[in-house]
Amino acid sequence: NRIHMAARSEGNGPLDEEELRAAVEASGLSPTRCSALAAPLFAELSLSPHLGSVSDVFQVLVVIEDGLLGRAEAVDLSERVHRLLSANRERRDGCGRRRPAGGTTATQGTACSPAVQPSALERLAWAREHKSDADRFERDYAHQLTAGSRLVGLRLQQRPFSALGFASTVWDSSVVLSKAIERWAARGSAGLAGKAVVELGAGCGLVGLTAAALGAHVTLTDLPENVPLLAANVSANRDAVAPPGKPPQTLQARSLDWTAPLPTDLAASADLIVGTDLFYHGCPVEDLASTLASLARPDAEAWLAVGRNRGGLDAFLAASLGWSSRLADRATELDPLYQLEDVDVLVLRRAGAGLAAQRPRRLIFALCGQSNMAGRGSLLEAGGAAP
Repeated sequence: NRIHMAARSEGNGPLDEEELRAAVEASGLSPTRCSALAAPLFAELSLSPHLGSVSDVFQVLVVIEDGLLGRAEAVDLSERVHRLLSANRERRDGCGRRRPAGGTTATQGTACSPAVQPSALERLAWAREHKSDADRFERDYAHQLTAGSRLVGLRLQQRPFSALGFASTVWDSSVVLSKAIERWAARGSAGLAGKAVVELGAGCGLVGLTAAALGAHVTLTDLPENVPLLAANVSANRDAVAPPGKPPQTLQARSLDWTAPLPTDLAASADLIVGTDLFYHGCPVEDLASTLASLARPDAEAWLAVGRNRGGLDAFLAASLGWSSRLADRATELDPLYQLEDVDVLVLRRAGAGLAAQRPRRLIFALCGQSNMAGRGSLLEAGGAAP
């Protein structure tokens, strides 16, 4: 209810109540049924993250309609409401504010003032977990970012799940990390230009291609069965990320198995190591920690996005000796719009890289007790020696 009221007061809700009522009335329902549906439907949509498709809206609608609609009426109304939601999002800029008439805003890193920070609803509107299967596994994913003075557009192929691997869709955590890196590069004095970046478990390649667009030399890696899709995305976006008027930077996709010896040409090669969703239960996280250490140059950092599936995180942290650790600050280091409660960004730095006088911080893996987030892990920082 607090989210709902804040969204209404800030003008950041998914749609106006009057617009929704007009859509309900246009579906041909009787005035009695319109009145019975409009208010609870508005409240439910304001609180629900299921905004990605007609099917998502339909699922919300059948929860609250309580027999007032036939199936054909429910489908028709779902289509109307989804069009309204989509049109409303197109009328807003990246900070959740209504755009001026006729204006457009690219999907890029935002610089919202404190008074107009994105609401939780605006953040959920871009999240991909609740999109339709067609959006997540069949259609190309389009992504825009700002690299210096130019706007770069990436287009990534996606694939349905198969027995060959999970490099099939752009996950929410990869969007969060890509936007964080974009923000970090824009605010830093040196940025990523000329740096050597290695992405682990690259999947569709969004994070690595973002780093390439920001001027880095990038090697994107994944298991052999996932490399064909990754290589196709690298090839398709090579021209888009190339810096204009400069020699092309290194950009390659290759296979890498953490359980095998690291290829000699990758040893101590990375200034920055990035990765998303690497800590699934059952993943060889001790081998991941070893690979990370072998890849890193003496002053290297690693930025790793951690989603809900983090069952192997405890073992990874225990094996990651010689690194100082912290969480990226949500207020200053993550993009104001592109962040989610269930995605953290873990920042690791070689302990001797300018931090010798600091005691490494310990990251404790804990379970939150909120009923609506049952089973979700969170990272909490505490002083003391590294485990």
